[in-house]
Amino acid sequence: RIDRMDTCVDDGRIYVKVIDYKSGNTKFDLLKLYQGVQLQLVVYMNAAMNLNKEKHPNRSVLPGGLLYYHIDDPVIEAEGNLSEEEVKQLIFEQLRPDGLVNEEEAIYRSMDQEFEKKSDVIPVTLKKDGTLSSTSHVASTEEFDILSEYAKNQIQILGQEMYDGKVSIEPLMIAGMDSCTYCSYASICRINSRLPGISKRTCTNGSKEDILEQMKTVNAKQEAKRNHGSEMDR
Repeated sequence: RIDRMDTCVDDGRIYVKVIDYKSGNTKFDLLKLYQGVQLQLVVYMNAAMNLNKEKHPNRSVLPGGLLYYHIDDPVIEAEGNLSEEEVKQLIFEQLRPDGLVNEEEAIYRSMDQEFEKKSDVIPVTLKKDGTLSSTSHVASTEEFDILSEYAKNQIQILGQEMYDGKVSIEPLMIAGMDSCTYCSYASICRINSRLPGISKRTCTNGSKEDILEQMKTVNAKQEAKRNHGSEMDR
């Protein structure tokens, strides 16, 4: 269930934003999405996009953003006396959602029209010339399409593996996270890397462009596989 979905109608186009509320400080990680362990937000976006396309068949529906919002009551620590407005600003910075926002100015401005340098409500920062800074978490509409298709393919791949009975012991280690750390089934699994066929999967981070290229490769392979299956059915 999607926690929150916002839409904006602008010049005949509809922008869609989905937000997932988290009690923990979850961050959007493209590498985790690629590894299939952080599909949630993109799956939500796909559902929200499909819903709005059905409701508005004569309008263009575009991804606006997918965000995690950390539900928290931050305590501000600072030296000296701060004004109420300064404290409020620091709290906004602590609570700023994390995720991915469409890089088109008309779209991200629809989420925060007033900011000049750094937005309080979306992960977007501008340089002095008004262009997006490298610290902004943004993607083009075409890149959102790649993520959307990749999430669909991962669901199909994982579902097929479950159907086939794949139960191989190969937990993932990624960005300091070990799947075994919070697993409740260690006594059943009895993972032992010295046994044949048992190992932990590891992966190294790459640039956004590299990860998207790998996603495009997977998407192309899945498309070719589906087309081959359709030809066999004929």
